[in-house]
Amino acid sequence: MPVVIPANNKLTKLNVYSSADFSADLTAGSSLNDVFSVIEFNIENSQEAVTVTKVQELLPVMMQRYFNFTLNTAPEFESSHVFYIEISLDNGKQFLLETPEVLLSN
Repeated sequence: MPVVIPANNKLTKLNVYSSADFSADLTAGSSLNDVFSVIEFNIENSQEAVTVTKVQELLPVMMQRYFNFTLNTAPEFESSHVFYIEISLDNGKQFLLETPEVLLSN
């Protein structure tokens, strides 16, 4: 899922959740920050994918205006998911993005 944020803002919060169970440990509403990576994220001129958890460790941080999320781990259960992405910026703006429902299989 692509995300575009306003220019010249630092990211202060980033979390990913799902409406369905991803695994026995990652139930609906649990943080999925370890199973999602951010790509097109520029830390020290790096274009490598990093987990959302790693991004959180670096907050607050300047983000590129455009970046994508990708799953880095297959779900344990086949299920339909709506993913929620929570974003806060240093200018006080907060966003809760919701994906369309997607069917994931292991």
